[in-house]
Amino acid sequence: MNILVVEDNENSRIILKKILESEGHDVATANNGREAFDLAIASPPDMIISDILMPVMDGFALCRECKGNKKLQNIPFIFYTATYTDEKDEELASEIGADLFLRKPLEPVTLIAIVREIIEETRKGRVPPENLNIEREEVLKLYSERLVSKLEKKMLDLEREIAEHRQVEIELKDSYIRFKTVMDNIEALIYVADINNHRILYLNKYGRDVFGDVEGKLCWKTIQTGQSGPCQFCSNDKLLDKDGKPTGVYSWEFQNTLTGKWYDCRDSAIRWIDGALARIEIATDITKRKKTEEALRESEEKYRAIFESVSEGILIADRETRELKYANPAICSMLGYRKEELEGVKISEIHPKAELDHVISEFQSQARGEKTLAEDIPLLRKDGTVLYADIRTNNESVLIDGSQCVVGCITDITERKLVDARLVSSNEKLQIALEGTIRALATMSEWRDPYTAGHQKRVEELACAIAQEMKLPEDRIKIIKMAALVHDIGKISVPTEILSKPGRLSESEFRMIQIHSEVGHDILKGIDFPWPIAGIILQHHERMDGSGYPRGLSGQDITIEARIMAVADVVEAMASHRPYRPASTVEEALHEISRNKGILYDPEVADACLKIFADKRFSLKAHEWS
Repeated sequence: MNILVVEDNENSRIILKKILESEGHDVATANNGREAFDLAIASPPDMIISDILMPVMDGFALCRECKGNKKLQNIPFIFYTATYTDEKDEELASEIGADLFLRKPLEPVTLIAIVREIIEETRKGRVPPENLNIEREEVLKLYSERLVSKLEKKMLDLEREIAEHRQVEIELKDSYIRFKTVMDNIEALIYVADINNHRILYLNKYGRDVFGDVEGKLCWKTIQTGQSGPCQFCSNDKLLDKDGKPTGVYSWEFQNTLTGKWYDCRDSAIRWIDGALARIEIATDITKRKKTEEALRESEEKYRAIFESVSEGILIADRETRELKYANPAICSMLGYRKEELEGVKISEIHPKAELDHVISEFQSQARGEKTLAEDIPLLRKDGTVLYADIRTNNESVLIDGSQCVVGCITDITERKLVDARLVSSNEKLQIALEGTIRALATMSEWRDPYTAGHQKRVEELACAIAQEMKLPEDRIKIIKMAALVHDIGKISVPTEILSKPGRLSESEFRMIQIHSEVGHDILKGIDFPWPIAGIILQHHERMDGSGYPRGLSGQDITIEARIMAVADVVEAMASHRPYRPASTVEEALHEISRNKGILYDPEVADACLKIFADKRFSLKAHEWS
């Protein structure tokens, strides 16, 4: 495995390299983050082990650069540090995407075991920990806090050491060099100023790039251009207590009048190189955040204008308390309330109590994703009357003023509901009228053929029973019912003497009777029934093998309704008396169906017919005319 070791201490770098090479790894080294990043981009390693405090680019910056680079972001990144060792350091490491945080020193055998474990997990398809993807400003803020924390600790340590050991001046200078190196690699403005006269003692590279080399100048003439003297934030009251001791860190924001940029500042008092108190300030550029906040404010104003002006009602309720938080003018108008009267009211209070179960059921179905619209929801007006609405709500909560909220868009359907009710009533009356017409036609046709009186009714009942056994939908059964009641209406064209003739019919007389299906079709085809009755009547004497009439249709070319009618017609006709022949028994009629199943008659229809008779769920005698 190729491992990149990043360590500015030469001895530590050599030792770590030898430990890893003893395990057979190929080890490349770098003494700072910038050098390491360039090496990694040129030849991505399988693992990176890095110190944190280093010149040019520190470990935190290196990790952030790697995790933000698509080429390097999935490479395991391990911090191995002796400087950054507390929990907040580890927290920052985790926030910027580090896979592991190790504190020096570790026994070589322990370090080797950890490396082996990561290698094994990687080979098994180990998924690197996800970056928390927090805002860049928040990362820099936490980053800055850690650096300032380390700096303050270092400065206090140095202060104690100076008091005890004057000879540590060399180490202090070295620390200052390191401080400058780290500060110059932070993407935030950092400056140190004399706490009394406000002259700038130090400005990091980021600050110099913005303001130039201003060390020795007054801060308000450079950092805060336009000020005629020290500003309120230069006051020592916030930095020192009454005894002149540092009080800690305080934060503030300002807009630089030179650049127009906004900064989030964190100030504190520290001991500077000469031991005197100084102000250190870390100013993070928050211009982007400010612009985002301004855009958000403008967006909120725009959407509030839409919210207030749309004709559709809108209610926003707290998902937990079920209290209404906002109501737009449209819903206030619908319900007859003022805005302040609705806000704070429980959702249940704007629905009739008697219909709460329906309301809850509709919203639960919507929440489960079974439907996108809660339909026919009753809402109580202030005057006690009820309006009906369709309500569309968001399944995902929306954060509004710190509360998880649900938004409901309400469409008043009260008028439509009344119109629909009138249409339903009208359709029901029309349906009754049409059915009455069909029954009248059936009665008229049977008046001319007293020998077949009741035939059409019995065929209708048998055909419907067969259709139910076949589990046809109710609308299809209704079609069969209506068609069966008038299936022989075409016999109105056949002379009465032929219909009631005793004895065998001649060939010409039989052909005259055969045309009754076409005549029935022609009589009914011009009537605008909501059912395809005419076509069924035309086909009810067709047979599966093509031997029927009038068109000689076969198989699936015959509608299922006509195939059912054919079986019901044959069974009823055979079992009934005719002038030209005596009635057969029901058993003989059923034998005819069984014998010709799949030949003349649809096998599924035939089986359904035979089954309802065999199970004694149908009897022709039980369906005779009274």
